[in-house]
Amino acid sequence: MKNTKKNIYLSLLVAIGLVLSIVESSLPSLVVFIPGMKLGFSNIVILTAIVLLGFKESILIAILKSLLLVVATGNVTSIMYGLPAGIFSAIMMNIFYNNFSKKIPVFSLIGVSIIGSISHNLAQITMAVIILGNVNIYTYLPLMSMVSLVTGYFVGLVTHYVTKNLEQNIEINGEIK
Repeated sequence: MKNTKKNIYLSLLVAIGLVLSIVESSLPSLVVFIPGMKLGFSNIVILTAIVLLGFKESILIAILKSLLLVVATGNVTSIMYGLPAGIFSAIMMNIFYNNFSKKIPVFSLIGVSIIGSISHNLAQITMAVIILGNVNIYTYLPLMSMVSLVTGYFVGLVTHYVTKNLEQNIEINGEIK
């Protein structure tokens, strides 16, 4: 029963992350002069998984969500950019959540989310530099990082309330792990 319940939660989180990604991909770019800049709604799901389920599960959700997004949208280039960025972002958020969030107040879920947002942008830009062979693409990074402060704050704040609610209303801890 324990594994069944855990798999149901994982499936629900993947599905919610996929829906958020699809909705977000249909919205216009957040900042007109930065192609592809988005809010990162699906990071709410990844960060929620980090808090409630743990490292392996959050990475699995990030991978499945990215792969299913390609199937759902047909945007094959997102494998080259989104998948590595999603994995790197999830790893960085895991590291900061598990090692610093309880010791250093700056790394609350909001701080962890901002780290994840900046990490995601860094990984996407790095993949673009590798694929396109143009290091000048890194010039987008400072502006993208500033936007990440806002988007990361929003995602972290929403995740704070989502995880608080789930911890109070759904039997997760002790039952899934």
